[in-house]
Amino acid sequence: LFTSGPDAGEATGTAGGLPIYHASLAPWEYRDLLMKQGFEEIAFVPEGADCHGDSVWLARAVEGG
Repeated sequence: LFTSGPDAGEATGTAGGLPIYHASLAPWEYRDLLMKQGFEEIAFVPEGADCHGDSVWLARAVEGG
């Protein structure tokens, strides 16, 4: 389980009064990396309403992968 941006790009903002920087890959790039590392995607919810607008991934290791 991990979060990312909804698409490729960069964002800046603040958290707790401190500056933050975030960069994300495109969804197809995350899928490619997951597959190459022996994982399969269970779900990707971009900017999910149930996740406070965050984009969430769920993946699991492939047996024998």
